[in-house]
Amino acid sequence: MSQATGTDEPAKRPAWAFPLFILCMVAVPVLCLAAFGGVVTLIPQAGPPAAADAAATAAALERAARAQGVCYGWRLLPHREPRKQSEAISVGSSAGAGVSVRTAPGCSRWLELIAELNTGARHHKVLLRLVDWRTDEHRVRGGPPPDGLRIGAVGLTDEIFLDDTGAGILRAVRALPLIAAEKGIAEPISAESVPPAALRPLPPVGNDVWRSHRQVLVPALLLFGLATVSAVVAVRDFRRRRR
Repeated sequence: MSQATGTDEPAKRPAWAFPLFILCMVAVPVLCLAAFGGVVTLIPQAGPPAAADAAATAAALERAARAQGVCYGWRLLPHREPRKQSEAISVGSSAGAGVSVRTAPGCSRWLELIAELNTGARHHKVLLRLVDWRTDEHRVRGGPPPDGLRIGAVGLTDEIFLDDTGAGILRAVRALPLIAAEKGIAEPISAESVPPAALRPLPPVGNDVWRSHRQVLVPALLLFGLATVSAVVAVRDFRRRRR
């Protein structure tokens, strides 16, 4: 009795292809919604500068103040109203970290960089404005700086996106002696007289969306790649079965 023969059975469809495709198609939109729809809030280091960096910057400003006869300071505030003096995220000056230039002894002439920190689910932004100063002639608060005095005088933008807001304001405030000299408020000083303080480098310039959401976008891209592979496998298997 002969054994019945027939054509070979078609190869079985990979059991993992279709479930993996469905999983990826569900997970990718969820991750994208989390990144751009506010489901997950990803805010990098939106806070005060490191204590060591603030102290080093205060020391550099103190040397500039001695050379120019003008005190310098910074104030990092939350971007909301009303703001009280006690609500400052970070305060410092040529008189020391944590010391306001407005009340520092011996500072009859001063410039203060005021920064507003605006945080959100998609990014955080630091607004840099010179809005408070005092000279021998006058003191004005809340208005534009005299003679168009702005942080842009030394090539810095007044609206920046940073992964480390604390380091950002310290680097900006170190431009104040240059701005004071540029506008004739104080005598210029040589770079050698004020050696740079050891600050942590700022993050590299890049796309803000990528920096803010890379923790979500990387898994989403990987899942999208897996979904593509599983879709290709499923289509090839379907065509083979139809032959």
